[in-house]
Formats: sequence, structure tokens, C-alpha cells
Amino acid sequence: MRDGEAVPLFSKVFYENVLTDDLDFKNITNIVSQQEFKVSRSIVQPEDNLTESTTCFDLLENKNLKVLKDKILSEFCYFKNKFLRYEKIDFGLTTSWATKSEPNECSNLHNHTNCFYSGIFYLSVNDESGDIFFVDYTDNRIGDLTIDDYNIFNSKSWQWTPKKGMLIFFPSSVYHRILRNESSKTRYSIAFNFMPLGVIGDGDSQFIYK
Repeated sequence: MRDGEAVPLFSKVFYENVLTDDLDFKNITNIVSQQEFKVSRSIVQPEDNLTESTTCFDLLENKNLKVLKDKILSEFCYFKNKFLRYEKIDFGLTTSWATKSEPNECSNLHNHTNCFYSGIFYLSVNDESGDIFFVDYTDNRIGDLTIDDYNIFNSKSWQWTPKKGMLIFFPSSVYHRILRNESSKTRYSIAFNFMPLGVIGDGDSQFIYK
């Protein structure tokens, strides 16, 4: 008798890789650390020490970050063509910014709107500087069930421990947060959003993103 096959239908597709070639991490981190930062979320728990984001949202337009920007776009092109099969659709970066997490800081749970996919690139991190945590709120059929072994088929949350050069793409609607920085060093990452370019849809549901 043939064994059944699990099919991850309607799944949320994430992508992870590590970029190191031809990247000057010291120079990129220096550029990022000199940016102006502020706490970007106003609804907070009073006891929380919150991470800060840059006040600019076009960070990757900095000419000194062109090599990094090109690598991110190239990697997203590979991802959307091979896995999502959007070969005839081009995507562009709409916004990009950096996040700074000092020791004992974390971020609020949030998602990104007015975009299609989002991503994070890790500059200065270690195993204790704060995982990235994702949670799925779309399945509300029943409360928590006892699970013997968590995997990608049964988990409602997932987290990665960032590594230097790690790049993650994820659907912008997925809620996520930076967990608390338990290290003694500042954690830096760069985040960004993507939108499809050109004419999307048709009729009264059409829009054009240039």
C-alpha cells in the first residue's frame, strides 16, 4: 500500500540564505550606525525597552550600499522565479531601513502593509542578540493542541537565530518581532519591502506600480 503524501497547500512561503561574497560588512555597519534612529512604534508596553529604526526609509538607495542592494534584488529574483514562479513579473524595493537593538531591547509584534513581500538582512548579530519570531494568526479553527514534535506542518509560530549575512524573505502580512537582545553588543539589521512593478490585475481591480 502506498504511503500518503503531505502537501503544504496554501502555505506561507519563506526563504533563507546567507550572503557573504563581496560584502564589506564593516563599511555597511559603519554606514548604518551613523544613521538617525528612533522608536518607530507608539503602542508599547511601558516596561519594554524597544528597538529603534532609522528615520529614513530609503536606506538602500545610498550609493555606498549599491552592492548590497543589487545582491538583495538578485536573490529575491531567484526566489520569486524558482519557488513562486513569478517569472514574468518584476519586483522593486519600496522602502528600506535599518533596525538597532541595544542590549535588553526587543520589538513589538507587527506586520507590514502596502507591500507584497518583506525581507531582513543581518549585519551585526550573534546567538544571543535576539531571534526573529514569526506567528500565524490565520488558523482559528480550534485552540492549542498538544503536539509531540513541532515542524513546518503543525507550527503556528517559528523563529530563526540570525547569523551574520543571513537574508530572509517572508510574506509582508505575517506578524513578527525581534526577541530580546540578551547579549552585550548592539544588534544591527536592514529591513525592506517589495512590490510587483507595472500593471497588476485588470478591470476595476487593476493598479499600476511604477
